[in-house]
Amino acid sequence: MGRLAPNGVLATLVFSTIAGCDNSPRSYHESFVAMHSYVELTVVEAAPHDFATVFQLVRAEVQRLESVLSDFDPESNVGRINRRVTSELAPETRMLLERAQQICHETEGAFDVSMGPLKRLWGFGDDNTPAIPPAPAIEQRLLHVGCDVYRITEEGRLLWNDEQARIDLGGIAQGLVAQRTAEILVENGFMNFLINVSGDIVVRGTRPDGQPWRIGVQNPRYTDSLIARISMRWPATTTSGDYEQYFIDKGRRLHHIFDPKTGWPATGAASVSVFCEDAIEADCYATALFVLGAKKGLQFLEKKAGFEGLFTYEDHEGKLVVLRTSGLQANDDLPH
Repeated sequence: MGRLAPNGVLATLVFSTIAGCDNSPRSYHESFVAMHSYVELTVVEAAPHDFATVFQLVRAEVQRLESVLSDFDPESNVGRINRRVTSELAPETRMLLERAQQICHETEGAFDVSMGPLKRLWGFGDDNTPAIPPAPAIEQRLLHVGCDVYRITEEGRLLWNDEQARIDLGGIAQGLVAQRTAEILVENGFMNFLINVSGDIVVRGTRPDGQPWRIGVQNPRYTDSLIARISMRWPATTTSGDYEQYFIDKGRRLHHIFDPKTGWPATGAASVSVFCEDAIEADCYATALFVLGAKKGLQFLEKKAGFEGLFTYEDHEGKLVVLRTSGLQANDDLPH
């Protein structure tokens, strides 16, 4: 997921809106903070609509989702499940857990929603200062990580296979927020927009000038520059990078995206951008492919229909290398 840069520009994916002239459709820009994310809407209006009212509908829906899915709220559905107060799953929780489990198996555990306790052990996801924890503590947390720490009954109840496991939907819920926001806009007559949920991007239609939405993929080592500008031919994209939350220890960059097999920050990629039809899948696969590493992630994505990806990693000399799937090579402003 992305983070906010000091100037308020999203650090993962940078975009701009072209202002219309007097004869161009009007555009609106609104934002708010929810689910520890910055939710930003840029909407192009070709016909009169009450955007202010629709914006409030969006805020209310995102707040409702937060009350269901936040693992920081002990009274949310996820919080109550983790506390073993209930086994009943809200519809959104069930859907995300089912999709997460499927992607976890597909990626051989690279995407795993049971990693929350391990991340917190390292000091990520709370107000602590990140630091390397003792090896025995890492090993102990890893005992309670895996695709099958839970199972879901046909009636929609969660049953734990590991009584010490916990779930954290932070790596998938932002995709749902972006997707649901898009649905509300379409339901209310808005057909041209860009939604940005801290790096989870959903687009529809065109910019005010009638051109496709374009996003810039940030250079993970020089965060004031871009490695590519992409015309959005897909509804959704997400970038995961090692420059969002990290600390340096003895020259090593230790970040918040963990390999479930080792309990340590994943190596083999600096950033991964995934382009596809579905915001939830973009969110999940960006994390999973980062864990797999740029080279293996590229091979994985080339075999998956409807998906494209842009990968970066550092070679043995510390030089940033950019890889991309074949569908990105022809029509986009990519580095040579």
